[in-house]
Amino acid sequence: MDRTISEQQIDRFVQNEMTPDEREQFVLSMRNDKELKEQVAIRYLLLEGTLMKNEEKARMALTNTVHADSRKRIRWVAAACIILLLGTVGWFGNQPLHNPQELYPIYHSIPVIERARGGHDLAEKYAVVNAQLAEWYEQGKYKDIVDWYNRNRQENTIDALPDYTSLFIAVSLLEQEKAGDATTILLRTESTDYREETEWLLLCCYLKTNQREEAEELANKIQTEKGIFANAAGQIKTDLKKKRWF
Repeated sequence: MDRTISEQQIDRFVQNEMTPDEREQFVLSMRNDKELKEQVAIRYLLLEGTLMKNEEKARMALTNTVHADSRKRIRWVAAACIILLLGTVGWFGNQPLHNPQELYPIYHSIPVIERARGGHDLAEKYAVVNAQLAEWYEQGKYKDIVDWYNRNRQENTIDALPDYTSLFIAVSLLEQEKAGDATTILLRTESTDYREETEWLLLCCYLKTNQREEAEELANKIQTEKGIFANAAGQIKTDLKKKRWF
């Protein structure tokens, strides 16, 4: 084991007290150091209380490297602890390989939103606003749409607009790093005309905001529906379920 790694560092690792950078470096050390991996496994067992009565004995055995018999005993104890860990509480390295935010830039895409599929007659004052928002969207002026949204979010104007315009606003918010606001709009959009686009954008929002449980559930729903986003949703679900094995 790398002697520069102290028992305190091992404790900080198993108790999730390390920063992400520290944890990543520790994991790299563990992958190349069998003895360190064994010590971490044993520490997990001690913390779980499985070997609490024998903690002092285990510490003495792990630090005693003078005699050959002691070395053999250390290996036996470490191996036995790892086997027990696998059979009782599961392997300590069984952690998610990806967090949802890491998958967002890989899978995020803006769906095609066809205005001809949905909409209704608008009062003149809303028709003018709707035309302006649609023009900005087609020009990729997401910031202008978000600025408009921030000025009008407390009014009834948004609810009076067609569902496709609500999706325009949601896309703009997502592109401007306001996934929380985009989620709010998408959860209120119930049109069957744009169900697939709404669900896909909502899945992207859940990835962006690191909501694993919601993302897994929605990805499974989209895959089951076998629509245009089924394959991508299935890949997202698979990636969310992948585990990191140290």
